[in-house]
Amino acid sequence: MTLFEHENTGPYDVAIIGAGLAGLAAAHALRDRNIIVLEKEPRPGGRVYTKSAGESFYDLGAVFAYDPAAAPIALRTPALHPESERIGLFAQGKVHYGISVRECLRQLDLAPHELDTLDAFETDPEKDASTLLPGAYRHLNSFFRLIHPGDMREYLPQRQHDAFIKFPTRHYETANGSLVEGLARPLEDRLETGVEVLSLTEKGGSVEVVFRRGEETHTLAARAVVCTAPAPVARRLVTTLTNDRCRVFLDSLRYGEGTVVVLGLEGADLADFSYIVTPDLPFNTVIKHRGRDGKPDTLFVYYVGEASEALSGLPHEEIVRRTLEHARALKVGALSEKTLRFADVHRWPMVGPRISPASYAKWTDWEARACERIFLAGDYVFVEPDNVLPFGTTQALQSGKRAAESVRAYLDVPAEVEALRSQTLIETTIYRLAGERPAFVQTKSECNISYYGLLLQANPSRPLTEYLLQSARESLWEYQVGFGVTADDSLLVLEGLVAAGVGRDVLQPKLDRLVELFYSRSQGAFHSLSERRAEIKGCAQGLADYWLGPSVYVSAHAGHLLHRVAPERYAQEVGACTQYVAGLQEPEGYWSSIWFSSKFVTTLHAAKLLGIHGERYRPQLWRATAFILATQGHDGSWGETVLETSAAVLALEALGEAGTAALRKAKSWLRARKKHDGWEGEPMLYYWFETGPAEKMFFHCRDKGAVTSAWATLALANPA
Repeated sequence: MTLFEHENTGPYDVAIIGAGLAGLAAAHALRDRNIIVLEKEPRPGGRVYTKSAGESFYDLGAVFAYDPAAAPIALRTPALHPESERIGLFAQGKVHYGISVRECLRQLDLAPHELDTLDAFETDPEKDASTLLPGAYRHLNSFFRLIHPGDMREYLPQRQHDAFIKFPTRHYETANGSLVEGLARPLEDRLETGVEVLSLTEKGGSVEVVFRRGEETHTLAARAVVCTAPAPVARRLVTTLTNDRCRVFLDSLRYGEGTVVVLGLEGADLADFSYIVTPDLPFNTVIKHRGRDGKPDTLFVYYVGEASEALSGLPHEEIVRRTLEHARALKVGALSEKTLRFADVHRWPMVGPRISPASYAKWTDWEARACERIFLAGDYVFVEPDNVLPFGTTQALQSGKRAAESVRAYLDVPAEVEALRSQTLIETTIYRLAGERPAFVQTKSECNISYYGLLLQANPSRPLTEYLLQSARESLWEYQVGFGVTADDSLLVLEGLVAAGVGRDVLQPKLDRLVELFYSRSQGAFHSLSERRAEIKGCAQGLADYWLGPSVYVSAHAGHLLHRVAPERYAQEVGACTQYVAGLQEPEGYWSSIWFSSKFVTTLHAAKLLGIHGERYRPQLWRATAFILATQGHDGSWGETVLETSAAVLALEALGEAGTAALRKAKSWLRARKKHDGWEGEPMLYYWFETGPAEKMFFHCRDKGAVTSAWATLALANPA
């Protein structure tokens, strides 16, 4: 029964986008779940693409034999055939053969100092290709492009040394298709081919998958998605890409294209070699598979990067003709129309990622998390700390398995955790600011972590405490899963955990991490963003300048919290923050924030921090008290808003004004605004991203009610 015949198309536990090796491996790891695999092509396998001509099998994609040990299930592999130990370099008019890259290069007519740079580069893993002289670089780069679609200098230094590796070209009797067949067969009832996914949108407790088959467009819902599409496709599909690290990674990653021409030759009497590379011909590499049992020999001719681009628009017959013509220069056998028994051509727009420092120098697993419920998989996101090689069949299989493990851990949570993370607290309206007037973009829901800290502070509960402890990322917290850790968001959660009675033994390591990431000793203040997050400034959806630098709100909030939990341990930071905050009081008497329109939220935390020093900051505290009292309305509120009034009440109590007439009047006003289910939500945050030199995306955030109710609950906690 197919997806379109099934009565209920969701919600699935997991939708897997793409039936390449990563998608098939993820599907096997999650086969005990309600899953669906959607593949755009009419076949599974991705870049493993096996075809046949008569009894000859050949690969148009991954040509090196796969490792059966990496497969998620036991496979019966076909016979494995080795090839020659000889490799070659066609340069200076002939092929230079050897059993190593170094031996081939030694035969070139290179000056001694060029050979010296090759020796130094090969023996010193710290050196990069910039140390090579042009002649040495050009020829060594030919060997590098055997497996990589870009030039050496574009890659991480550790990858540049791949140029010296001799790769075995052993292959299976029926090519690599046996791997795809073995993985796909058990998934037939869950695998849909010919289905083009159009978008992936996280909506509350699920992901909406919009897809097209033929002329019809459909949707399904899944609790989580594993997206195995290449980076540029994933970037386009995920409409709710909230993780800034993932966004920057996807925007930075570049792929090279490639074209493979397969030539089946009989009676060509080919020379003894496994592969030949060249910088001097229109193609880059030729790999040979010897014919066995009377079958034709097969040459795989690869055009990579700009060489592939040069073939764009040419009919396959012309590409084959040109390939035969240029390959004759190698003088490796009788390459002609007479000896050609079959030919095939396939172009891969994205043959593999360029493993550049811009994309992989500071890799973390969070680059593979597009948003809370969308996980990325594919060889390009399989990165190991000591071996950054996100390319190949083994890496694709392992990445699918790893993504499945992450999805399983995400889904296997108690019902109360699922309920909490599926409920967002804030509704955000987005406007594009450019030209003469703002333009509405969309309204969306967000925030399923940080402001739960405020709810916990107002109404401590064990399930919410456990949820927030489990939601830590890098020991701290973010606004919503995928948004990235900030000091502001972490402090909201930490404040709630303190109110819930979480012990110092749990909190102190997290406060140490807060200091490590966000505290500037030279400035004596905390920043909202760590240096790592500040580096994303300038990306496609970049942070604004005003986000960066020290924050009076964070410094006030952090200073007081550090003092409350471990005053002796953080005495230096608390003292510095106090001086910093005291110096930034506005002339009118309040403290302001870059995030809130409210003058009282930051003033509340500043009053708490300065108040721990007794009479030392009495003038500043008196001015704050005078300002708040002077701005109270006749009805007892501040600005006729629950949020402003609640923050002002809490600030006055921190300033020692508990029990005054002003507070009684304010609390009476708050009680009168309460409805049967709490207080109505109000606008609370605003911020913008810079998307261009003269364009911003402005976010106006309104609480749905729970946050406003938490503020009011805290304000009314002490009797008037």
